[in-house]
Amino acid sequence: MAADFLASRDFVLSRIPEISFDAARELELPQRTLESYLRHNIDFSLDAENRHGLELYFAYAANLGLIPQAQPIEWATAKAEAVKL
Repeated sequence: MAADFLASRDFVLSRIPEISFDAARELELPQRTLESYLRHNIDFSLDAENRHGLELYFAYAANLGLIPQAQPIEWATAKAEAVKL
């Protein structure tokens, strides 16, 4: 499963120009701005800090009543050499 997530991330990262082009037309925003945003403002890794942030997000959503009580996230494990985020 981890390999699939990494492949998906790599696929998206290799197509940022195309994604920004399509989004620019749909959102009526400048393509260059969207591409810059995706390259410089989005962290596509799932390191310990980002996993903690995701858990915190779910906890806040549960506290606000937006979702049922947050359950602990079960993270898939992968061989260390396969996870180079």
